[in-house]
Amino acid sequence: MFESSTTSVDVIMPTKGRVPYFLEALETVVAQKYRPVKLIVVDDGCSEDEVAQIDRALAEANNESDQFNAVRIVHAGAGAAAARNAGFRHGQSPFVLWVDSDDWLLPHKLEHDLDLLSTTGSDFVVSRAQHKRNGKLTDAYWGDEVPHDQAQFSYPFQTMCALFQRSFISTNQLHWNERLDTTDDWEFSNRALLACTKMKFSTNVTAIYRQPNSTSESLGSALNVGKISRQLRGIDKVLRLKKRAHGKIGGMYKLKHIRHAWFLLGEATKRGNLRTTGQALRSMARALTS
Repeated sequence: MFESSTTSVDVIMPTKGRVPYFLEALETVVAQKYRPVKLIVVDDGCSEDEVAQIDRALAEANNESDQFNAVRIVHAGAGAAAARNAGFRHGQSPFVLWVDSDDWLLPHKLEHDLDLLSTTGSDFVVSRAQHKRNGKLTDAYWGDEVPHDQAQFSYPFQTMCALFQRSFISTNQLHWNERLDTTDDWEFSNRALLACTKMKFSTNVTAIYRQPNSTSESLGSALNVGKISRQLRGIDKVLRLKKRAHGKIGGMYKLKHIRHAWFLLGEATKRGNLRTTGQALRSMARALTS
């Protein structure tokens, strides 16, 4: 069992405009069996009314929970990646977990991941998140075991799946890419895999992922022209990361990249958007010549 009451964990949670979801997520952080915990809520542009609700909930959590400290910091309107970076800079704990404000942690999340981290000496550990859609758990999960030296075509893990050693993040300058939006977690997880000396994967489910609806700006929601463009930027970025790390791109990875770009080409063509159509064609050409 990892030594509690001596080593704190920073849980970093950006939020904007979805207080009911945030309040549910907050309850799951407070319910963690492990202590001490420092929750850093990053206000990415909440309204005055939302701020009042958030501050009230954090004050109650601080008063009622032993060895639990929650703070709200403001980094308004810069986006999720910038908010995650701001939360990291504010924290000091030796371990770091990023959580989206519409997802849930199971009560044993921190305890499980810290035990795994301490017994394996890994740079970070990944445990699974089960999908929840329309209030019901589904037979779908984030988190798959992957070789640590290979970038993945798809997301290797969702944001809250991975618990990191702060020293690993700092040493490798693994800041979230603020020039990306919906693909920043995709790129960050692949860079972490390429940079690490050792990571450990667990099949245990320690979190719940709220599947997006059709109006969400997440990658998993219904496509529009903006999302098509951002997905293309994301897969191109991961292609460059893999090539930089290994010098060449394997045939299977090329095929996966081209297949995804081909799908996005079809979606762009359906919408009659010349810019994203050209972007998809260039993406396929990049993979072929890598």
